[in-house]
Amino acid sequence: MQEHVIHPFGGHNLTVKQRTFNYRLSRTGRFVECAFGISTNKWRIFHKPLIMSGNKAMAVIKCCILLHILVREVGIDVDYPTGDSDDTATFE
Repeated sequence: MQEHVIHPFGGHNLTVKQRTFNYRLSRTGRFVECAFGISTNKWRIFHKPLIMSGNKAMAVIKCCILLHILVREVGIDVDYPTGDSDDTATFE
């Protein structure tokens, strides 16, 4: 995972460019949250915390993104049985 995080400009007396940056940053964050929500509904691994190293978590997220793209391009409908599992995703 990346250690570089972009923060919005703080304060009340912001320039137009700073306000525009804050707006676009906020909008991007909402877009990412929405995309992750869609992935969470599609791939059950995200229903519980990912207890694994950062590199493995990133690999799982990338894999789910690629699977999502493949499913959309091929037009496969992925449905899972509805059952609550209290298992936490753990990998070593």
